[in-house]
Amino acid sequence: EIMSAILKAPVDLLWFGGIGTYLRASTETNQDAGDRANDAIRVTALEVRAKVIGEGANLGATQRARIEFGLNGGRCNSDAIDNSGGVNC
Repeated sequence: EIMSAILKAPVDLLWFGGIGTYLRASTETNQDAGDRANDAIRVTALEVRAKVIGEGANLGATQRARIEFGLNGGRCNSDAIDNSGGVNC
């Protein structure tokens, strides 16, 4: 419950720093996300109240979740953009 609450918290930045797919689009199932280990805590992009998502980890959100989050006023890059800073430094 605490992890789910963190994912839904009204914050400026939601930062993913570990491997796992924590966000899916409302039109996707947990099976579509392809990460059974995090099915119990995964939320939909519509439930996220953060202004910005930073994906310092791989695959923090599905591509459809990123699109849905962006269409609802959120800001995010793909994980490859945010993660490249750690790879290139």
